Order: sequence, then structure tokens, then C-alpha cells
Amino acid sequence: MGQLERALVLDIGNTRIKYGGFELGELTINATLEQKNVDALLDITRAFQPSHILVSGSGKIPTVLNSLKDHGEVFFADADIQLPIGSSYDKQSKPGIDRIANACALNKMFSGQNALAIDMGTCVTYDLLRDGVFKGGIIAPGLQMRARAMHEFTAALPLVEIPQKAIFSGNSTLGCLQSGVLNGWTKEIEGCIETFKNNFSDLQIVLTGGDTIYFAPPLKSYIFADPFLTLRGLYQILLFNAR
Repeated sequence: MGQLERALVLDIGNTRIKYGGFELGELTINATLEQKNVDALLDITRAFQPSHILVSGSGKIPTVLNSLKDHGEVFFADADIQLPIGSSYDKQSKPGIDRIANACALNKMFSGQNALAIDMGTCVTYDLLRDGVFKGGIIAPGLQMRARAMHEFTAALPLVEIPQKAIFSGNSTLGCLQSGVLNGWTKEIEGCIETFKNNFSDLQIVLTGGDTIYFAPPLKSYIFADPFLTLRGLYQILLFNAR
């Protein structure tokens, strides 16, 4: 399958828009904008001059994005869009497009291999690709969600900031909370990785998402980090539908 000369993909969240511009399959521009700053996005689109645009997201898609149709052929990543991978996910339950995109990126990177995407954001999602089929995985609380839960569901525990490092056994309430949030999160991820590795042979793993900066353990030979995994997967979906 050939590449598109210029393509733009948009990942729209509740407050921000992430975008990536691809030239012949290579990611050449990317940034994050506030959702209210759609005029800047339109300026970027005019300057980049894409032939094809994919719009996706869990947030409300601003009406002004309809004007993107003046700048290229627009595809919306909804439930009806065609995918370059299969899926054995429960048909009554729809996974987020970001999870599907991550699996599509894995399929491009590791064709024919078992692969796992771990997206460290508001939630931590583990999404498994096996034999070119999306198998689902795990959804768990992210760092901020853990910190907020202990604060909001108790009467006395404060809301803590997430540190880059935390001692394992704290000697203050603040230290104990920070250890519980960061070290508990880290050990959970390590444990999940080990279990997936034990159950799926030759598993390739890619870490992505904004909170990967807090994941301190050294990466092993089968673990990679790619902050643009979701954008790359959205491009694969666009490429498949623009044939």
C-alpha cells in the first residue's frame, strides 16, 4: 500500500487537540492545541495543505472543524470506519478510538508478531494485538486518578502532586501517599507486563502517553517508547480508508 503525500490526523480530547502531519508516511509536524484554539488549527491546515484529513476523538468535535472539508478529503473515525486490523472485542462494547489506533500502529510496526501498547494517560490502557487482531486488554486508573481518589474519597487525606521519584516507604502522610500513587502504579505496570510476557510469546511492547515520564524502570530489549503511537495509528486508519 502506497503512502499519502500529505495527510493530517487530529485526536480531539475534552480540552485539547493533538495533531500530526504526515508526508509520505513520515510524521513531520505535531503539536497540542487547546480545543478553543481551532483558528490556529485551521491556519496550520492551510499551511500544511493535506490531501486527506482524519478527525477522531473522545471529546466534542468543534463545529468549525467542518470547514476542514475545504482543505482536503475528510474522514471521521467513527464506529463505521474501516480498520486495517481485525477485532475480537465484544461487539456490544466499543473501545475508544485511541485504543484501536494504538493497535493499528502496533500492526504496522510488528506485523505478524504479538504486541502490546501501554498508554499511560488519565487511565492506563493495555491493548493486545495478536495475529493482526485486536484482543482488548486492561483499563486501570492513571496517576492523577489515583491521587484524586484517595483525596476525594477520604475526609483527611490531602491531594498530592505526582513526584518524579518517591521513596518506597514514606515517613510522612505526604510521603506515604506519593509512594502509594507512584510506586503502586509502577509496580502494577511492571506486574502486568510480566504477566502478558508469560502468556504471549515474543511479545513486543510499546509505551506511550503523557505519564511515561514517570515510568522510571530501564526499558528492556522488547520494550519501546513512542510518544506518537496514537497519531501513527490514526494515520494507518486514514491510509486504509483513503485507498
